[in-house]
Amino acid sequence: MKFIKKSIVIYILIVSFIIFIFSSNKTTFITKNTNSSNEKVNENIKIKSYVLSSTKEKLSKENVKNIEKDRVSNIVYKREDITIESGVKKEELENVFKNYKGASSMTHLSKAFVDAEELYGVNAFTMAAIVALESGFATSRRAVEDNNLTGFEVYTDESKGKLFSTQYESVIYTAKHLANNYLTKGAIYYEGVSVDDVQIHYCPDEGKNKEWEVKVDKLASGFLDVYKELYVNE
Repeated sequence: MKFIKKSIVIYILIVSFIIFIFSSNKTTFITKNTNSSNEKVNENIKIKSYVLSSTKEKLSKENVKNIEKDRVSNIVYKREDITIESGVKKEELENVFKNYKGASSMTHLSKAFVDAEELYGVNAFTMAAIVALESGFATSRRAVEDNNLTGFEVYTDESKGKLFSTQYESVIYTAKHLANNYLTKGAIYYEGVSVDDVQIHYCPDEGKNKEWEVKVDKLASGFLDVYKELYVNE
C-alpha cells in the first residue's frame, strides 16, 4: 500500500514537472512570437513614417516651386498704374540691369528700387526708368556729384537741384515724394496714377502725352521685357 502511495506521488510529481516544462516552453514561444510581431510592427511603422515624410517633403518642394513659378510669371509694370507693385526681387533686378544695354551702371541701385516699392508702393521698374532717364543710367554729373538721380528740384539746366548724401537716399526720397504728392487722391500734384498723370507736374514743360512719359514707359517696359526673357521664357 505504501508502495502504491509512493508511486502515485512520484507520478503526480512527474506529471506536474511535464506540465511545468510545457507551460514554460509555451510561454517562451509566445513571448518570442510576440517580440517578433512587435519588431515587425515597429519596422512597418518606420517604413510608413519614412514614406509619408518623403512624400510630404516632395509635395512641399513642388508647392514651393509652383508658388515661385506663379510669382515670377506675375511680375508686372503697367503704364496706366504705377502703384501696382512689381514684386521683383533685388537679385533679379540686378540681373536685369546687367542684361539691359547701358543699365549695368545702375546695378548697385537695385536694393533702393525694391525698398522704394516696399516702403511707398511705387513700382520698382517705374522708379528705375525715371532714374535711367533723369540721370543717364546714374552717370550724369548731378548723379555722380550730388547723388541726385531723379532730377529732383531741377527745373532748368541751370537749376542746382537737391543734394543727397547717397544715391540710395535720392531714390527713396523721390519715391516718398511721388507717393505722398502725386499718387494719393487729394494730394497737391495728384492727377491720377499713370506715368502720363505724373508727367503733368513732374516734368511740366512738356505737357501731357509728350516725350517724358513715353521715354519712362519705354524704359520700364524694356526692363520688364528683359526680366521675362531671363526668368519667364527661359
